[in-house]
Amino acid sequence: MSLKEAKKGETVKVVSVDASDANVNRLCSMGILPGSDVQIVNNNLVGASHVNCMGSRMILGRNLPNKIEVK
Repeated sequence: MSLKEAKKGETVKVVSVDASDANVNRLCSMGILPGSDVQIVNNNLVGASHVNCMGSRMILGRNLPNKIEVK
């Protein structure tokens, strides 16, 4: 499933990222890379996703969470 499909309060593990090199590099610099745990703070299906990764809260734009595969 994609990160966008995860429910509020759920903690998921990143499996892969299918995005441009620039977006992959940006996500890696934020700690969102395969194998990392991400907690969903708020996941609005039509807007941004608020996540917590490695103790930092981040907001991911509308399209990027769809490109992050989690389990």
